[in-house]
Amino acid sequence: MNLKYRKQWLVIGWCLIALVWYLSLTPKPPEPFKLWDKLNHFIAYAGLMGWFGQLYKSNKIRVVYAVGLIVLGIVIEFFQGMGSQRMFEYNDMLANAVGVGIAVVIIYLKGDGVLYWFEQRILKVS
Repeated sequence: MNLKYRKQWLVIGWCLIALVWYLSLTPKPPEPFKLWDKLNHFIAYAGLMGWFGQLYKSNKIRVVYAVGLIVLGIVIEFFQGMGSQRMFEYNDMLANAVGVGIAVVIIYLKGDGVLYWFEQRILKVS
């Protein structure tokens, strides 16, 4: 199950990481992103892990992304604690890690074919 647009999906994934970075560090995130704070964290990190988990089939690389995303969430929290507009919270780190963990479980339960399905059914790639 090879993705024809894998490079484009990868660029989109890194843009999503940049968006999470921006939304996490901007003093006032845009209104559509003001859900329950922990739900925002969970959705963002589950989404990122789910995205990259589809692009890499190697367990080793998936583990690297999972650990990297958890570290990213921790680093961002420390940056938030350095400013005066946002707050450092351990519970945010936990929500990030749980999001990554749930995404890993879904990936291993055969939830790693969404982008492939999208290419085949929506983009009609053959």
